Amino acid sequence: MRSRTASVWVLSGVLALGAGVPALAAAPKAAASATEGATEARAPRIKGTIKVEGRPSLEELKKKVKITQAEAEKAALKAVGAKEMKTTYSELELEQGYLVYSIDVKVIGKEGIEEIWVDAGNGKVLMRPHEVDDEEEDDEDEAGEDDPE
Repeated sequence: MRSRTASVWVLSGVLALGAGVPALAAAPKAAASATEGATEARAPRIKGTIKVEGRPSLEELKKKVKITQAEAEKAALKAVGAKEMKTTYSELELEQGYLVYSIDVKVIGKEGIEEIWVDAGNGKVLMRPHEVDDEEEDDEDEAGEDDPE
């Protein structure tokens, strides 16, 4: 009787382990999917008015815009709303499949820049993250270390 009970326990353990192996094999895939989903959920998604397919030339893109670059810059400055600020960069870009003006605004006395995405179709602000550029400072420090002075 004792060996029969032990056999049942061993068989139960093998079956339980066997059932767990596919679950363990699937776990990395599930974890990867969950991580990708979490990353996508954190990334801000935009919905512009000018959807662009393929890789058109800059000249083709410029024909699609409904507002000027100056109007986009004005909208970006209004969105930031600081007393002392200036536009440091402005360019027509494709972001997430939509045509936008990417405008960098430097607020005087504040570290980093405000990057503003303005819809090239209607002039609405689609996104405005604050960015701090540490890489530039690190590059300058490294350049100084290599000086043979």
